[in-house]
Amino acid sequence: MKGASLIAPFGLRMPEELKEKIAERAKNNGRSMNAEIVQILQDAVDGRINPLADDDEIEKIYIEVISRDPSKMSMEDFDANNAKLDWLIDAFMQRISEDTERFQSAIRFKSQTKELIARQIHQLVLQKADYPSLSKTPENSKKK
Repeated sequence: MKGASLIAPFGLRMPEELKEKIAERAKNNGRSMNAEIVQILQDAVDGRINPLADDDEIEKIYIEVISRDPSKMSMEDFDANNAKLDWLIDAFMQRISEDTERFQSAIRFKSQTKELIARQIHQLVLQKADYPSLSKTPENSKKK
C-alpha cells in the first residue's frame, strides 16, 4: 500500500471466527489481512459491498449462504444450504432477466430518440436552407 509508513497503526478487536474468515479471504485474494480489511472498508465506503443491497431478503440469504463453510456442515445443513443457493440462483436469474428487459427498453428508447432528433434536425436544416418541400416541386405543382 502506498504511503503505508505515514499511516498510524490502528488497533482493531474482532471475533476470532471473523478474523479467520478475513485471513482466508486475504489469502484467496493474495493480500495481507490489513490490505484485505482496508479493501473491504473502501468497498463499503464506496458502496460496492453487495450489488443486492436493495433487496433485503436476497442480501440476507446471500450473506448467510456465502458465510458458511461447507466442510463444517452436517449433510442436512449442506442440503439446506444448497436449497438456499438454488433459490439465490433463481433470484439472480430473475433479476438478470428483468435488468435485460430494462436495458433493451433503454436501448430502444435511445435509438428512437436519436431518430426523432435526426428527423427534427433534418427539418430544421430544410427550413433554414429554404429548400422547397416535395409538395412544391415543379412536377407536383403541374399536377394540381
